[in-house]
Amino acid sequence: MGLPGKLDPGSVLGLFRRASLRPEILGAAADALRFSFDLQAETVADEFARAVEDQIEAGHGELLRVVHSLTPLQSAVLRVLAAWGSDFAPFEAGLTAYRAVLQATGQPAEAKADVPGVQQALLALQEKSLVWRAARGVYALEDASLSDLMSADGLLAAVPPVAGQHPAV
Repeated sequence: MGLPGKLDPGSVLGLFRRASLRPEILGAAADALRFSFDLQAETVADEFARAVEDQIEAGHGELLRVVHSLTPLQSAVLRVLAAWGSDFAPFEAGLTAYRAVLQATGQPAEAKADVPGVQQALLALQEKSLVWRAARGVYALEDASLSDLMSADGLLAAVPPVAGQHPAV
């Protein structure tokens, strides 16, 4: 069963981009509308946009729940990756940044940020589908919007700037 009205392709493309290019979000929104028996043709576009936004919000809530459940070192590694983006170097300047984040987030002084621990944290972040490994030593966020989401939640405030760069003003 299809929707009772047409959707503008340009609007759908905008929603697709807003959904971080994730077709499952648009599919879930369409599925939610398919079973709305009182849906009118003239309101399909607005209802679809609202359903997509609801799906995005629910996804963000779930993503933040996962982020907040991380171990302190996993959280520190994810925060630095999210803040540094393409400048992320997990085993060089990253070790100093993880220690700074651990300290700023109130972890005990004995909380360690060493190479084996960071390797384990990166593996765990991959298993949780938060991070993917593009190549040896090259990591990126699985969902590009996660950085903005973490920033809005205040999770990137403790991350020092990339070595050699000044913080954004």
